[in-house]
Amino acid sequence: MNRIFVFIIAHALLLSSLKADTFTHKPTSNTFDGYATQIKKLDKTLVRIGYSGRYYDLSEFDIEYNARGRRNEVHLIPINTRFYLNSQAVEFRNQLELSLNRGPLAIIIPVSSSGGDPQICLELIDLIAAAENTPVYIWINREYQQGALEEAAFVALCSDNIYMQSGSIISGIKPEQESEQNSSITQGGYQPIKDILTLIFKNRQFPGVFLEGLFNPDTRIIKTTINGKNEYKSFVSEDIPSAFLFAETIKPEGEAFLLTSSQAMEAGLIDGVSADRGGFFDAIGIPDSAEIKTFDVVSEIERAFTNAEKRVNSKLRECRFLAEQIGEGRKQLEIISAEYRQAKLRRTRGSFYRSAGGNIYYPRGSSYPSGWEHYKYVRDRRENAIRNLMRQTDSLIAAMDEILSIWLRYPELNGDIETARQRIMQYQQLYDQLNYME
Repeated sequence: MNRIFVFIIAHALLLSSLKADTFTHKPTSNTFDGYATQIKKLDKTLVRIGYSGRYYDLSEFDIEYNARGRRNEVHLIPINTRFYLNSQAVEFRNQLELSLNRGPLAIIIPVSSSGGDPQICLELIDLIAAAENTPVYIWINREYQQGALEEAAFVALCSDNIYMQSGSIISGIKPEQESEQNSSITQGGYQPIKDILTLIFKNRQFPGVFLEGLFNPDTRIIKTTINGKNEYKSFVSEDIPSAFLFAETIKPEGEAFLLTSSQAMEAGLIDGVSADRGGFFDAIGIPDSAEIKTFDVVSEIERAFTNAEKRVNSKLRECRFLAEQIGEGRKQLEIISAEYRQAKLRRTRGSFYRSAGGNIYYPRGSSYPSGWEHYKYVRDRRENAIRNLMRQTDSLIAAMDEILSIWLRYPELNGDIETARQRIMQYQQLYDQLNYME
């Protein structure tokens, strides 16, 4: 529940007058233009005034948002892919904080994602709720997934300023999603999200039946018109009272709740609908001269994760190949080393002996190689075998080091980190032994 109370406090801050640019000091009536950042020291907030900054107690000021002291920029931080990596939440937080502290005219979060992990959803909700001093807008568009689906929809609905592109949708949990993740409404990962949305729906007087429909695929929602006012009712069975048999069905039973932009606007869930981004910018007062900067950190992390996963698979194949080569090389080195020891003992000029391989060598002066020449031949073979093994072992250690670094960066890959460390130590010991042999 602590998370929910933190959200409520942050939500109240969002609705306060802190999102502003002209500061009027109450005791002296002195004014200046600037913008408040997220940076705090004790009870004071860092306010940027041009290129300088100073900490102020904002309670001592009347603050008016008029964009005079801000950069003529708009920062876009899209949520346009599934979020299931902790690093996505980390990078989103870092970029959001950077944008808040740079003083843009507005921060816009375009949402066109099919959701992701409920825990990451909670993280994103907290991050957006904690944004102070700069207006943050949600723009639900249809760029990728036709709108905000599942967890992405919950992130969007927890925001203050929500706009939708015409034709986009808001979608609740799918029936198969509920059963696959085994997280019911009363237990599991979705309950904290539902608790937050329950408070928001109550405070904003949104239809409560919509909330049940978003989380419970088994709910049927209908719309009736009484005295010219729309009313929404929900049922969890096929037994609908006869008075509502001909009412409009907003959500069929057993299906995900799909809200169109017009339905969401009619129900009061969003603040506006625009045909395109230009119309949305006009609606929220973004001037044509503003510079638009996009920071696509969420999908960049997913791309980096996908590339890292491919890299790990490639390096694992390389490791398996090198390990096989090293195993065969060690067997060959044992045979050559045994022959080398025999040749070393019998390298006296003029001796007759049978080598470990069964070959008979004759003394110098005959038409056959002497024991000394054979010794040099075996010695060179052994040295080449050792150097080749050292190169392969060094390559294997480098590949395993790279795999380990990726596993440490992306815990979601579920890499066996301890085993990797042990294998690296084993092959490092082998490398040291080979180096000593040489």
